[in-house]
Amino acid sequence: MSRVLIKVAKAGSDFFKEILWQSVIIRKSLDDICHSMELTLPVSQRDKIHKHDMVRVYYENKYITDNEHIRPVSTVLVDEIKDSVDNRQTVTIIGRSPARDLIDSSWSQEYSGSPTLLEITESIANKFDIRVWHIPTTERGTQAVAGFSFTDESPWTKLLNEAENQGYIFTSNQVGDLYLTKRPRDAGLWGFHLSEGINIKSIEQTESGAEQFHKYIVKGKGKEVSVNDYTCRSKRVLTISLTDMAVDEEKLRTRAKTEMLRRRENTVSVTVSGWGLNDFQISQMGNTLKKEIFYEPNFLIPVKSTSAGINSILLTKSVEYTANQTSFEATVELINKEAYYGN
Repeated sequence: MSRVLIKVAKAGSDFFKEILWQSVIIRKSLDDICHSMELTLPVSQRDKIHKHDMVRVYYENKYITDNEHIRPVSTVLVDEIKDSVDNRQTVTIIGRSPARDLIDSSWSQEYSGSPTLLEITESIANKFDIRVWHIPTTERGTQAVAGFSFTDESPWTKLLNEAENQGYIFTSNQVGDLYLTKRPRDAGLWGFHLSEGINIKSIEQTESGAEQFHKYIVKGKGKEVSVNDYTCRSKRVLTISLTDMAVDEEKLRTRAKTEMLRRRENTVSVTVSGWGLNDFQISQMGNTLKKEIFYEPNFLIPVKSTSAGINSILLTKSVEYTANQTSFEATVELINKEAYYGN
């Protein structure tokens, strides 16, 4: 039998203490470096949690062989606490991953000597005691960045732009560190699949053009390239200007194509029971150390639904976990891999 544990550590402490809870929603996305969490507690727990405390959600399962049968799911710092006095008398906690401090802070800094993207990210993240992991961990392949600087602002937008120019994606992991990822991970290796009649409870397809444009223009260091999306026949134009970066036309064109593919892709949203692999799948792993058991963004997962006409391997764009004291489920949003990693 699996269950969800929630623990809190006071701001500045690494000692976690379990608290009682009523419901939790956790959201992870490729479009947002921070996990977000909405947690509901009984009013009896109000004095056990305060703003800026760290909250960590764990998944307990007897078949998990590492870390005493529990695995962290998400870690956030408390942004906001709301007390509701009604017939239920609840406390609502809102939080984001520790990377919130990196994103929200602003200062000035200049990097010389053409350090790599990974080196710059590690230097900035270190200020906030955040560790950066290059995925795959066996590679350190980020390219040098020329003229990277920022003035009285958050470095985040420029870091994100440079990562996209080099084909990387930033995400937070389960304990609040950062992943700098070059390519998606093949979740089929751990047994992940989404199949109608097996683990899919519901499936929804969305065709959206709200963020789609006909022409995408990307500028950088006196250069400019454009690509057209002929599936959007309006005159909508999106222009992106990259500053403090030495980029060639090939990188500009790659960025323009990626923006086009990402904004025109349709999405598939699948709801399943549980937050990842079931008990049988986990038990068949043997040693679970360094093996994924939860649905996560940036996974390539086989999806098969006859009624929806889908039989392909798709990229997880976002995941939303929900739980209360009697059940838990996940909603997984999927998209074609080319939307984030090009052709």
